Amino acid sequence: MKSCIVSYQGGPGAYSELAAQKYFDTNSQISLKGFLSFEQALHALLTGKSNYAILPIENTITGPIENVPDLVKSTSVREIGSLWVSIEHHLIGLNGSTLSNIKQVYSHPQALEQCSEFLDSFQNCVAYHYEDTALAVKKLLQEENPMQAAIASKEAAELYGLKVLQTKIANKGDNQTRFVVLEKEPK
Repeated sequence: MKSCIVSYQGGPGAYSELAAQKYFDTNSQISLKGFLSFEQALHALLTGKSNYAILPIENTITGPIENVPDLVKSTSVREIGSLWVSIEHHLIGLNGSTLSNIKQVYSHPQALEQCSEFLDSFQNCVAYHYEDTALAVKKLLQEENPMQAAIASKEAAELYGLKVLQTKIANKGDNQTRFVVLEKEPK
């Protein structure tokens, strides 16, 4: 495969990046570029800033991912592939954090919804929407508040040097997301 750029929503360690690594041979000339929103990742494809985009389209717990199906349908892109990825959400905290001192949890709205039963069991803890799961982990590192945690992948925790406080916290054990790989429609 020739050198190309794949756009995705999120930061390093995001589930979309992990899906792109799984789909594409990242040992070749592939570069992965994260964007804050699904729209921005798709816009990069439409404007030629990327050759492909990979977007989550549906989840086995929550169904369609936000507005992604409509977003894809409303643009001049075509699906060239797809893959299902097992999503294992974990509660991530600073190295000095414990489950008992967590008062705020940050993550992408989809991850918060997929882990709603776990979050409901937390007393005196408030969940906050954040742009991305992995970027929520990065936020913890930057703010250094032991009362904050994030819901993300273990890869994001490892990437930012933080610890997993609780493993596999999704509402269902079989949590999968289907990602679509898109390219711009030829003219």
